[in-house]
Amino acid sequence: MTFAPTRVPGPGWLPGPGRQGAVDRETLWYDHALGDDAPVPPPWAGRPAGDEEPVPDDLVDLVARPGKARPWPSGLWGSAVATAFPAPAPAGPDATGSVGRASLRLAAHAVAAVRRDPDDPYNDHRAYASPRCVFPVRAAVVTDGEWHVLDPDRRRVVPSGVDAGPAADEGTIALSGRWDAVPAGYGWFRGGLVAIETGILLRHLAVLGRLHGLPLSVSAPGPGAGTTSARRTWRDPARWSPPWVLTPDTAAPATGGSAVSPDLPPDPWAGASAPAAGPVLHGDDAGEDLARVYGSHVVPGPPAALGTGLPDHPGTGDAGSWAEVLWRRSAGRMPRGLFGFRVADRAVDRGDAHALARWALLPPPGPVAAADAGRRVHALVRDVPGLEPGVHEVVDGAFHPRATLPDALDRFAAAYLYGSDVMSRNDIAHAPLVLVTTSRPRAAVRRAGPGGWTATHVAAGWLAHGVSLAAAARRLVARPVRALDERDVAAALDLDDDEMVGLAVVVSHHAPHGGLQIDLRS
Repeated sequence: MTFAPTRVPGPGWLPGPGRQGAVDRETLWYDHALGDDAPVPPPWAGRPAGDEEPVPDDLVDLVARPGKARPWPSGLWGSAVATAFPAPAPAGPDATGSVGRASLRLAAHAVAAVRRDPDDPYNDHRAYASPRCVFPVRAAVVTDGEWHVLDPDRRRVVPSGVDAGPAADEGTIALSGRWDAVPAGYGWFRGGLVAIETGILLRHLAVLGRLHGLPLSVSAPGPGAGTTSARRTWRDPARWSPPWVLTPDTAAPATGGSAVSPDLPPDPWAGASAPAAGPVLHGDDAGEDLARVYGSHVVPGPPAALGTGLPDHPGTGDAGSWAEVLWRRSAGRMPRGLFGFRVADRAVDRGDAHALARWALLPPPGPVAAADAGRRVHALVRDVPGLEPGVHEVVDGAFHPRATLPDALDRFAAAYLYGSDVMSRNDIAHAPLVLVTTSRPRAAVRRAGPGGWTATHVAAGWLAHGVSLAAAARRLVARPVRALDERDVAAALDLDDDEMVGLAVVVSHHAPHGGLQIDLRS
C-alpha cells in the first residue's frame, strides 16, 4: 500500500526506509509536537545501543536505603472472590484499619501476579498488560511515614529508608517506571511505553479502588504533591519516570467516572523543576535522551479525582466475580513457547462491541484529559453483526461508519510489524474488531507544554486497559498493540496529518488452548 500526500505531511506520513513504527518515528512525532514541521531523525537513530546494562533482578538493589522487608499482604483475593464485578465489596474488617494499610492492600492487589503460563516465554501474568511482560512501572506506598516499595515477584514490601515528609500523607501511592527495564531495542520509545503502562495502572487502580472502597485523587508529575520525596525512593532516580502521586480521598465515595479538571492554569510551568538527568544510561544515546526529555515533563493541572474507571453503563452482565474477571484478562495465548497470540475466528456480538466502546470513551483523570486534546477512537470492523465491515469512528458509544471496506482488517493486519512464521503467530486478520486510539500531540503540547506529550501516552494506556477489562468481563480477548507501520495505518484509517496512533486493541474470542495455567492468587 502506498500513499502520495497532497498536504504538508506529519510524521505518520513522512517517507522513510522500509516499514516504520513507533520505535522509528517517536522522536519525529515529539519534535513535530514541539513545532517542527520537518523533523529529522536524531544523529544516534539506528545506532546500536551497545552492551545493555542489566537491571538488577532483586528489587532491593533498586531501592535507596532498603530496610528489612515486610510480609506481602495476605488474603488479597477474598473479597474479589465473593463480590460480583463491578460491585463494591461489603465493608469488612479492613474498613476500620489505617488508610496506609488500605492503600497498601489496594496497590498490592493491583500489581499482584495472577497466573503463570508454562507455555508462555514471558513472565508471570498480572491483571493488566505490560510491554513484553517486563512491568517497568513500580508502586510505592507511604505507611508509617515512610515510602515502602512493593515487590510482587518476591511477595514482600521493602522499606525505602526515605521519609515521606509532610507533602505525602499516609496511604499515598506513587507510580514510577524505570526506562531501562524495557529492552534497549525499543530505543526512545521506552519512554512512551513507560507512560502507556502508567496510564494502564492508573485505570487499574481506579477500578480496583471501587472493590476496595478506597477512592483516590491523582496528581500528575510536577512540583509538590509528594513528588520530591517519592523520587528519592529509588537509588538512581534519574533512571525513573517522574512519579504520578495518588492520595486516598476518604471523604468521597468510590462511585462515578473520571472527573475532568477545569481550564489549566495560565502558567503551567510556574515553580516546576526536575532533577538533571546527568549521564544516566552510558553508551545508550536514546536512553540518555529520553531520560532528559521525559524526566523534565510536567503535566499541569490541579489534583483530580481518579474516579472508578467505569462508564455509567458498564454493560458487564453476567461477568462473574472480580476474581474471575481479573483472571480472564488476557492478551491472547500461544502454545509451546511460541511468540505472538492466537484468537478464534468468530463474530463479536454488537452489544459487546458497544460495551467496549463505552469503556474506551471514558475520559482519563483531570490533568490528562485536559492536556490530551483531539483524541479519537476508531474501529476496524470485520465481523460484528449489525455493523458494516470497514472503518468507523466511535462517538458517544456509537459506531459511525466512515468507509465501507470489507478488507479493512486485512489491510490493518498487513501493517502489523510482527509477522507470522515458524516461531510466532499473529492473528489480527482473524479478529472481528480492532479499536484504535489516536491523539494530536501538537495540540496537547500547545495546551499543556511538553508534558502534554506524556499525557497522550498515559491517556492511550488508560483507554486500552478499560477495553481490556471490559473484554474480560465479556469473556473476550483484548490485545494492545503498537508495532504498526504508521504510513499504512494512517492510510487505512484516513488519519489527519497531525494524528498519531496511540494504541490499537485487537478484540476477539479465545482460541482453543489445552495448556496449563497455574493460579498464583492468594
